[in-house]
Amino acid sequence: MLVSCAVMSVVIVLGSGWQLTVMCGVMQIKILCVGLQDAWQDLQDQAQDRSHKLDLSLKVQQFFFEAGEVESWLSEKNDVLSSTDYGRDRDAASKLLTKHKVCCACTALNCIVWLVTNMV
Repeated sequence: MLVSCAVMSVVIVLGSGWQLTVMCGVMQIKILCVGLQDAWQDLQDQAQDRSHKLDLSLKVQQFFFEAGEVESWLSEKNDVLSSTDYGRDRDAASKLLTKHKVCCACTALNCIVWLVTNMV
């Protein structure tokens, strides 16, 4: 809301200034209008540059968040795959083997998804 009010104010002031230069032909008003127009353009350029920097900062934060998630996931899978627990009986060993197979399948599936998304 504040930005749109500022834009309207600059447009109105510049419009009035240019009308005055046409009607009165005063060079000082024309110089002030050109100065205002240049200052407004500089302000818009700076705002665009800051917006670009904010976008980059957001992408960096997203990257680090996702990297942390992947690191956590890998640590979890590493614990499962490197376990020396073979189970005390046949049922426990069967459950551990199933867990291991699911972990391997999940890892393979995630590798395929990663390859497909990064090839595009």
